[in-house]
Amino acid sequence: MHAALENAGLSNTLKNTRLVSQLVATIENHIGKHIDRDSIDYLRLVTHLRFAIDRLEKNAPVSNELLASIKKKFKRAYNIAIQVSKVIENTLEKQVPEEEIGYIAIHIQRLINTI
Repeated sequence: MHAALENAGLSNTLKNTRLVSQLVATIENHIGKHIDRDSIDYLRLVTHLRFAIDRLEKNAPVSNELLASIKKKFKRAYNIAIQVSKVIENTLEKQVPEEEIGYIAIHIQRLINTI
């Protein structure tokens, strides 16, 4: 029984790792640049994506008081974040809340500014 639970957890970890890699590739495709895997901005992005996936899987609520400002100020990044959310939704079969899309957009904007 313990081994079965362990294997299920490992399987979920592998699935989520693949999903994060796919999301990074989607972002790179949309911004037209390679993201340095050793950069702090990459690490922040990946960390956020992993926690976002975890929140979605647990149906944990998320709030974002900055959403309206993010959508207005970071239009390109927000539109890319929408594309990223579609990949997540297709994989997890769960809707990504607009608030989460806003947080993803912040990380994408940071990459756009620094790459």
